[in-house]
Amino acid sequence: MMSRMAESFFAVSPMLAFPLVAMVIFGAVFLAISMRTMRTPNEVIERRRALPLEEDHHG
Repeated sequence: MMSRMAESFFAVSPMLAFPLVAMVIFGAVFLAISMRTMRTPNEVIERRRALPLEEDHHG
């Protein structure tokens, strides 16, 4: 019942597909960033965490 209602609702206007596409793109980017963060070695995280505390040697 609900799928028939949704099908007829989305068949009326093709513009209604844009929010779904945007949600899929957001989900893919979120998943990619999460996976990259989880796979980052601890050494890299420790170096990046100490960056604000390092002295500036530019002169």
